[in-house]
Amino acid sequence: GAATAGACNCINWAVQMLFGGQYGYAQLEKDPVNVEKCPYFLPFLYGERCPGWNDGRRSTFFQLDGNHTPRDIYYSVQEGVLFHIKQCFEELCHLVGKPEMIMVSGGIVNSNRWMQLLADILELPIYEDGVSQASLLGAAVLAHKAMVPARIWPGPNPQKTFYPHKEAAELLKKRYQTYLEYYAATT
Repeated sequence: GAATAGACNCINWAVQMLFGGQYGYAQLEKDPVNVEKCPYFLPFLYGERCPGWNDGRRSTFFQLDGNHTPRDIYYSVQEGVLFHIKQCFEELCHLVGKPEMIMVSGGIVNSNRWMQLLADILELPIYEDGVSQASLLGAAVLAHKAMVPARIWPGPNPQKTFYPHKEAAELLKKRYQTYLEYYAATT
């Protein structure tokens, strides 16, 4: 949850503080960007909680220049948040194994581009949950299971599925490695 907790903070910061609220989310995603030429963003506006546990680590852009548009920068913020999620995901997989299914809820489901980017970065299908407060519901289900173990939750109800695109995933693997180099350089 630490990586996802800052996701909307970063997105809202970009829209409000960088762009002064003059662009809406949909407007910033309207046109495609040249991903290979986009800058890199480390999403630590308020420090890093995991996986490095470095409260002193802060956000920064790398390879940003005067030719980048608000759309390029916005994409970089989205990508940076998801690269951070991938870092945490890799740690969790190392500890407990790969999940059978990844259900997503929250603000990200309002953006097909961001959901597809997540599928491409994780190289796994991503399922959108149809429940608006699925994370809260999940916590309640876990609490209920702990109290009444015999009860079984009927399971997730995916409303939409995003499958990874091979070409995009290959490019994003390379960008992720560069992101990790910048991440390591900021310790």
